[in-house]
Amino acid sequence: MLRQVWILAVVALFAAPALAQKAAKPAAQPEKECPFGISERDKIVDALKKATCVDAMSTFQACATASGGDIELGDAVIARCEADFATKLNPAQKRAYDAEHKKCDVRWAKQDGTMYRAYEAYCHADTAKKWSVRLSKPAR
Repeated sequence: MLRQVWILAVVALFAAPALAQKAAKPAAQPEKECPFGISERDKIVDALKKATCVDAMSTFQACATASGGDIELGDAVIARCEADFATKLNPAQKRAYDAEHKKCDVRWAKQDGTMYRAYEAYCHADTAKKWSVRLSKPAR
C-alpha cells in the first residue's frame, strides 16, 4: 500500500506539467498503461529499442517506477531517439543539445536517492525525444 501511494506521488510529479498542457487542449487518447510487468525490464528495454522515438518515450512514461531501474529505460529511449538525429547535428546544435542535457543533471544534482536519478533519466530521455521530433519535421 505504501509503495502504491509513493508511486502515485511520483507519477503526480511527472504528470503535473503534462496535465497543465492537457488542460489547454483536448485529450487525444487515454493514458497508456505499461504493457509489461514491473519485473520484465528486459522486455521493456527490448520494446523501447524497437519502437519509434515517440512511442519509446510513451512506453517509458507508462512503465517508469521512479527508481534506479528507470535509468536503464531512459538510456534505451535516448539511444533510440538519438539514432534519428545525432549524426545530423551541426556543432552549434550539438552544443545546444548537450546544454539541455546538462540542465537535467543540474536540476536534481543536490538531491540524494534513486528517485532523483530516475527524474534525471526521464529528463534526459525527454530531451532526446524533443530533439528527435524537432529535427524530423520537414524544413519549411
